[in-house]
Amino acid sequence: MQVFIPYIYAFIAMFAYASLGVLAKKVGDAVTPFMFIAISTFFVAAFSIVIAFFHPKEMSLTEISMPSWTILFIFSVVNLVAYAFFLWAIKGITVAEYQLIYLLSPVVGGLLAYAIVQEPFKLQYLVGLAFMGVGLYIALKK
Repeated sequence: MQVFIPYIYAFIAMFAYASLGVLAKKVGDAVTPFMFIAISTFFVAAFSIVIAFFHPKEMSLTEISMPSWTILFIFSVVNLVAYAFFLWAIKGITVAEYQLIYLLSPVVGGLLAYAIVQEPFKLQYLVGLAFMGVGLYIALKK
């Protein structure tokens, strides 16, 4: 059972992330994209602080190295850019179309993981990318 737990976590995360587009679209034009990001990030920060308070780990902020702070900063900037473009995208296309485009993320993520953290990357992923590209073309063709 222990071997399946990461996959269960992945399924829960996938379901949660898939629901974000629907929830964001439901808000619609009631909130501008950057105000949406600010408010939702505030809630995420507040929830995270509460959880961190009740679920302490033996660590302090002073133990984080400068390279890690730099990566955390880059992560935050990339997250902000991705979030903004995501909100702009779903204003013009359906959530399903966005999710279809997002199907390319495993291959893109795999290439980035290969380049940045030297994770293994199989050439068969590129073959899969070609099939995914054809599928996207068929699915998104107007």
